[in-house]
Amino acid sequence: YQTALNGEEFDYVILGVGMNGHIGLNEPGVPFDEDYLQTQLDDVTINVASHKYFSGDVTLTEGITVGLNKIIKAGKVIVIINHDTKKDIYQEIVNGDAHHTQVPAIYIKQFPQVNYYVTKNLI
Repeated sequence: YQTALNGEEFDYVILGVGMNGHIGLNEPGVPFDEDYLQTQLDDVTINVASHKYFSGDVTLTEGITVGLNKIIKAGKVIVIINHDTKKDIYQEIVNGDAHHTQVPAIYIKQFPQVNYYVTKNLI
């Protein structure tokens, strides 16, 4: 990523929220000050991704992603929460403290360029 982007910043970033509050494979507990990272996938992410994106036996353990430090430098960040199975994490995001969390989807709510879009069945 670092070589490909060559120091460029993003104008827009569009991300979905995972059931555990991960965004863009930034799993709960990752450092928030990284531009790019290789991360251990949370068990929830592994379970969902294994069934949603792959057929057959797949062993997932890690992901490579753009880190939160790079994401929050974007001009506009759109975060989508779009399934009724994510009601619990939606409530955590709404009620969570952005300054005292290990959950990426809660942490980034403190930045003014971040906007959340949710399906009305979550509200």
